[in-house]
Amino acid sequence: MATTPSRPSHWGSLTAAPHRTLFFCGTLNLLIASAWWLAHLVARYTGFPLFALDLAVAPIWAHSFLVLFAVLPTFIFGFLFTTFPRWMSGPEVPRIAYVATAALQVAATVAWLAGVHYGTALQLAAAMLALAALVIGLFALLRVLIDARQVVSHAVVAATGLAVGIVSLAGFGYGLYVGSEFALHFAVRSALWGFLLPVFFAVCHRMIPF
Repeated sequence: MATTPSRPSHWGSLTAAPHRTLFFCGTLNLLIASAWWLAHLVARYTGFPLFALDLAVAPIWAHSFLVLFAVLPTFIFGFLFTTFPRWMSGPEVPRIAYVATAALQVAATVAWLAGVHYGTALQLAAAMLALAALVIGLFALLRVLIDARQVVSHAVVAATGLAVGIVSLAGFGYGLYVGSEFALHFAVRSALWGFLLPVFFAVCHRMIPF
């Protein structure tokens, strides 16, 4: 009697490939962040809900952290975890690495939004969670880079950009800890121009025929 093969669980299907896990968590981060930001904007003009106006950090830093260090990096890792092995005929990124990266980014988003209303301790915890996600993700990509059969310059540029992102996030956390507007401004700008932009152009140059 033939046996019917068991269907994979939802968790197994979600974590079967890096892009599934990271794109799902990136979308989740985006929805959570967008819902919070919408509530804040509505509260500015209507006065409701009042809690959305009670911020423990300036809105510019609340928004900057979410976009630069939580939402966009999750999508970036979802793409790079898939393309690095294909670009360079390297080993696949281990499941534990991309699941940990995704989970830490979601946890960082939730902790950050709580910290935006309840104080610096939670904000610093969020920065540490996001920093751990970036470090784990970069090390996973460097493993692919080191063990690859061939190295492409686009991967080197992307990895370098991620390293700048780690330094920028560490600087952002320092700015939160000491209350330095200069450190926060510098961290945000270095993340934008030294992290996100180089990664974006490296990927575009690789994928789009010029």
